[in-house]
Amino acid sequence: MSRDLAAYQLSMPECRAVALAVEGLRDGRRLLLLGEAARKAGKPIVALKLGRGDAGAAAAASHTGSLAGSALAWSAAFKRAGMVEVEDFDALLETAALFAKAGKPKARGVAIVTASGGAGIMAADHAEALGLDMPQPSAEARAVLEAAIPDFGAARNPCDLTAQAAGNPASFGKCVLAMMADPQYGVIVYPQVYSHQQTTPGRIQEIAELTEQGGKPIIVAWIPEQLEAPGTIAADASPVVPLFRSMRRLMNAIRLWQQYYAGREDAAVARPAGLEAALAALPPGAGVLTEAEAKAIFAKVGVPVVEERRAATAEAAAEAAAATGFPVVLKLDSPDIAHKTEVGGVKLNLGDAAAVRSAFAEITASAKYHAPKARIDGVLVQRMSRKGVELILGGRQDGQFGPMVLVGTGGVQAELWKDVVLDIAPVSPARAEAMLRGLKGFPLLDGFRGAPKADLAAVAQAVSAFSVLLAAADGRIEEAEANPLIAGEWGCLAVDGLIKCSG
Repeated sequence: MSRDLAAYQLSMPECRAVALAVEGLRDGRRLLLLGEAARKAGKPIVALKLGRGDAGAAAAASHTGSLAGSALAWSAAFKRAGMVEVEDFDALLETAALFAKAGKPKARGVAIVTASGGAGIMAADHAEALGLDMPQPSAEARAVLEAAIPDFGAARNPCDLTAQAAGNPASFGKCVLAMMADPQYGVIVYPQVYSHQQTTPGRIQEIAELTEQGGKPIIVAWIPEQLEAPGTIAADASPVVPLFRSMRRLMNAIRLWQQYYAGREDAAVARPAGLEAALAALPPGAGVLTEAEAKAIFAKVGVPVVEERRAATAEAAAEAAAATGFPVVLKLDSPDIAHKTEVGGVKLNLGDAAAVRSAFAEITASAKYHAPKARIDGVLVQRMSRKGVELILGGRQDGQFGPMVLVGTGGVQAELWKDVVLDIAPVSPARAEAMLRGLKGFPLLDGFRGAPKADLAAVAQAVSAFSVLLAAADGRIEEAEANPLIAGEWGCLAVDGLIKCSG
């Protein structure tokens, strides 16, 4: 119902932005249709998800299943639909008002003009914390500021008019227009520090007139202890003056506003040449594929995977290791154990045949102890992978939005770091790269502290190919994971794999 009401509002000429509070949808994919309607109408939708629980994650077979909870899925859906997501109801109303009143940003710079030095510092702190640009005024703007501001003020950004502005009312308008004329600035933030029944509504009216004259929005940060006053009523009624009762919400709304209008059209998603063969290799019913089976399917769609050999005995493992080349990794080969490290099923950096034989015995004994009913087919023998950054690449079926793809940092520590980005499958390589750049751990891929930069294009291509497989499987893949996916300047390589199919 909320989707239908929002669609109706988009058709109203007087509507310039929509505030959407969502409890749930029977078919979450209708959200994407609403987003497309908003894009065509040129009207932003600011969205809030109520009830962001992650029930059911504990039953997941993969790290991805545990990480890709409902909250992340909704966030990914809002983003894919081109909507602006906020965290609480106050932010919903205020941010939607900003989008309705401010139009498109004309520049990235944020200018702060205030009669209170403390309020200016507060605003600057929040702007800096959110990564907003606060350039210093041009020589032309500074000349105006210096002429209008007392020596004990600040003719800079943030601009402190001081309380002397009350004795020189024209100084406010002169300084604001000077900052608006500076092409570096796209928005002016004005902290309103007092509430007076006679004068404050007049200041709001003056701000509206300056907005029309200067052609850029002036956002009021309402600081007085009186949260509802003639000034707030005047701002709410104004078609051009946004008002926020929180400096943090104000600066975050500017960030969202700038990001929204900086967005770009996504590229088409190509179908990998081996997609049909990969789909044909999926089992007809429910079950969990072994690591080797899963990686063989990943390889068909173009996800690079580590070379490996299967061995059912210790001697066969030693022979496979010699053929592969030392040092090697031994991994438990069992269709019934998803997380091999949790049962002692992985041995690293084995340098000779004796170490391989010993590791084989330890792995099989540990697996039988921890999972006595599990089928044990032997081990997988892999050469030690090249150095790089450990990522997790995964996917799952979401009850609301269908197939979702996830990337994150951490490898086997993925659930510890919880640094992940989710999107609806399939994604293009460009969208996959944006996901990677959205990780907190992205600097590790970008040459952190002098380390070689990872081949981002190769990683993004692998993420895209993986996502196409998820989408094309038409619900047959319940969960899938390449974890870890090692990324380096040489490309990327999936060294482990899991696919859980539904019946």
